[in-house]
Amino acid sequence: MAKKSHPLVVLFGDTHIGGLTALCPPQIELDDGGEYRASPIQKDLLAFWQDFWGKVWETAGRRDTIAVHMGDVVDGVVSQTTQSLPNLVDQEEAAIEVLQEVRDRAAQFHILRGTDAHVGQQAQSERRIAKRLGADSCPYHLSLWVGDIEFDLAHHGRVGGRRWTSAAAGVVSEIITEYSTLRRPPPRFIVRAHRHVIDDSGERHPWCRAFTTPAWQCKTSYAYKVAVNRLADIGGVVVDGEQVTFLRYYFREGRALRALTGAKVVRA
Repeated sequence: MAKKSHPLVVLFGDTHIGGLTALCPPQIELDDGGEYRASPIQKDLLAFWQDFWGKVWETAGRRDTIAVHMGDVVDGVVSQTTQSLPNLVDQEEAAIEVLQEVRDRAAQFHILRGTDAHVGQQAQSERRIAKRLGADSCPYHLSLWVGDIEFDLAHHGRVGGRRWTSAAAGVVSEIITEYSTLRRPPPRFIVRAHRHVIDDSGERHPWCRAFTTPAWQCKTSYAYKVAVNRLADIGGVVVDGEQVTFLRYYFREGRALRALTGAKVVRA
């Protein structure tokens, strides 16, 4: 019997569904009988999402796909901003609608637990969503083996706050030290999320590489307080054996871009 080809691993997260600047289905039926329709930014995000998964399924072909949501599935009802749907059930139902096709087509589907401020104490929202979708697991920390390649996966982790710096190489050194205390070889890939920007150690350390996943949420009012000039990276990561591919999307023109940057131009 011919050896089966290795599965394709797809890493994505920080969808923050329910947030008014995040990924959203075209229309959400609200609990009070009303409806919410996606904004121009959200329509662009949905188009990027559909393009991303089109590329994933094309790359996978007839191979199995392992999909891992890196956490913060919904935006929740957070105190820092009012830019989210007020009913958590509406957010969770929208998330299930968006993620259902991924769950249906992936051979394995995992959801990591994200931030309490977004998904509730002990990730209550993500646990409910994972159960509804029939996810294979919903842990804080996942050691995923694909053949002889180990992925060390968690939502939270350090990441460089500036484009010209990187914390990922330091994370590799830290993880190597921790694994050595367990008398275990380090994982091939260390993957984190949470900060909505890509950080990649590359091949600074032989046989161990750390990177962070992009997000599916644009800036909120809170983001303008902490990083006024920085935009979130939008997209996901595909790992095919040893090959890591970042699929990143850009807003190029129109109302969505103007709303995204949030900068008002005044000429005297």
